[in-house]
Amino acid sequence: MVRYIIPLIIVAALLVYFFYPGDVNTVEIEGTIKDLVASARHKDPEGFMNHFSIHYKDEYGATYPTLKQLIMNTVDKYETFDADYSNLSVVMSKNEEGHHEASAKVEITITGVESGVSHHLIGGPDSPDKIIITLKKVPLKGWKITKVEGIDKK
Repeated sequence: MVRYIIPLIIVAALLVYFFYPGDVNTVEIEGTIKDLVASARHKDPEGFMNHFSIHYKDEYGATYPTLKQLIMNTVDKYETFDADYSNLSVVMSKNEEGHHEASAKVEITITGVESGVSHHLIGGPDSPDKIIITLKKVPLKGWKITKVEGIDKK
């Protein structure tokens, strides 16, 4: 009997850990933003895209496949990237189904270097783009970006 109780306790603990989100705080959102910045700096398009929902759609009508292709083309074009963010503020909420959502306002700058010349891809040295990132908490996968607003088209 004891040999069945211990595995059941372990399984129950794992289920609670993965399916009960508990208190959600902005540290998780900031971690997602930091991962995005690190992926950009390391030219890791897969790591970058792992933070986006397959249901992504932005204000310009770009969807997940469109965004993925844009990221791949950009990574191929530039030798290195620098990315930075500041002034992060997050508002948490729950949607009608009770799922956690977040709206993160952040100032961001991304620069790409091509043939030794820096190009400001998002924002500029003295004027970062002030964007709004909408995220949804996905069980077992963490926070996924569903929408980005405010990026200036250049």
